[in-house]
Amino acid sequence: MPKTPSRPDQFDIGAVVQAPLEDKAWLQKCGVIGLLCMVPIVGSFNLIGWSKEITKRRVAGDTTLPDANLSYIGSGWRAFLSFLPLVVIALGSGGGGGAAVGALLGLAAGDVAQGAFFGGLIGMYLAMLAVATIGSVVKPAIDFLHIVDEEPFAGIAFRRLWEVMRDGGMHYFLLFVTVMLAGMVAQFGVLALFIGVFISVPYAQAVNGAALAEFERVLRPKKAGFDLVGSLGANSGSPFVVSI
Repeated sequence: MPKTPSRPDQFDIGAVVQAPLEDKAWLQKCGVIGLLCMVPIVGSFNLIGWSKEITKRRVAGDTTLPDANLSYIGSGWRAFLSFLPLVVIALGSGGGGGAAVGALLGLAAGDVAQGAFFGGLIGMYLAMLAVATIGSVVKPAIDFLHIVDEEPFAGIAFRRLWEVMRDGGMHYFLLFVTVMLAGMVAQFGVLALFIGVFISVPYAQAVNGAALAEFERVLRPKKAGFDLVGSLGANSGSPFVVSI
């Protein structure tokens, strides 16, 4: 079972970052998954699916990491599809900016054309930057809806995404921070002459999986059952017991 946090009602970043270490075989499993990532495209989908399985396990109370193999490819592919709308928007913003640049060049000449080109180019990059920024902020909510609530196309469930972010409040902010920290952990492997990436990238994905499970814990706490005797409580004398 996951370790009981010191403050059960708070998102525990420290516990999440250390969550993969609760499996004694974490190094071996992360290493094998990291090696499998060398398989083009397939390895990346498999890594994402492996991270999804971690979330599901931890929500169910299992702190062990999934076995390291290539059985998670399909799950990772479905996770990619959940982000497809954002990918389309990003590509559309870039393509639209490029088309605008071309139109401006066709309408202008000389110095005006040069100014139009650079202006359009800057506008295109700003649009893509805005989409990327929004995507990074919304990504944890998309992951949550797709994995925990099993929403296949979470990227276009705009109302539900907003509800997750709004209801999560500070917990969602801490989830976002944890995802950013996991990204930094992944980069440590690159600094370690690339060799460490075989451990750091899977470890970071394992942290992401644990973070979503932790967010689910604080967002939707399990209601503890207690006996309520009768509709007026213990003093009513009713023999019927209702568990809430």
